[in-house]
Amino acid sequence: MKIGFLSMPLTGHLHPMTALGRKMQPRGHEVTFFGLPDAARIVHSAGLDFVPFGEEEYPVGTTPAVYALLASMAPTLLLQLTQSLSEPPPSRFW
Repeated sequence: MKIGFLSMPLTGHLHPMTALGRKMQPRGHEVTFFGLPDAARIVHSAGLDFVPFGEEEYPVGTTPAVYALLASMAPTLLLQLTQSLSEPPPSRFW
């Protein structure tokens, strides 16, 4: 059976999924991961096939850069989220 995995390029997602993929290969399954280029290193190091997508939009190194930006914005975003949760939802949701 051919099995495809799709994951965000985050170690907390990829490590459990690659472990599952490695367990499936000896049982005769063809395992391929699909993802952003930043996931390739982890998937290949697990001995699994990888097919990238979004190479132009999300070149290698984009994921760490985005998370660094989000981390720098975290205090402001948390304050905005807290404030928005204290307000009633717009009437269109009722």
